[in-house]
Amino acid sequence: MKKTKTTKSFAFKDNAGTKWSIQTGYKFFQTVESELGVGFASTTETPALMRILTDWVFCGLCVIIACREQFEAKGMTDAEFGYRVTGDALARAQIALTDAICEFYPHPDQRKAMHNMVRQLQDADAALAKLAQKQIAAIDVDKLTDELIKGARG
Repeated sequence: MKKTKTTKSFAFKDNAGTKWSIQTGYKFFQTVESELGVGFASTTETPALMRILTDWVFCGLCVIIACREQFEAKGMTDAEFGYRVTGDALARAQIALTDAICEFYPHPDQRKAMHNMVRQLQDADAALAKLAQKQIAAIDVDKLTDELIKGARG
């Protein structure tokens, strides 16, 4: 009986509509550590997974690493690919990347726990963004400007 290999697909579309597959594995983790200087199991600094969730530039660099073989095969540079993965495309890539990283864990309970942690952090981030938008909208810019001008005049 022939064994069939089953793999999950972790893909996203860039701003041009091109579909990219996130490629994680030992080479990915090693490249992130060597190129970006951050490991996934670090105990002395913020681990890479947390940085992916909180630092959009770092997330984008990790997406570049995860997709590099694909876009280089199309003759694209890191910068050319990076321009296509901003805004909503970067958010889609972040989900695909974090899902792929979580699925790399060897035990089903670990994978489930990691997925839950990632989703909770993403929910918290969304809640904080809404709160920030509400607080920013409440700022009376004219009043603030007047107060700054009065303060500058002494």
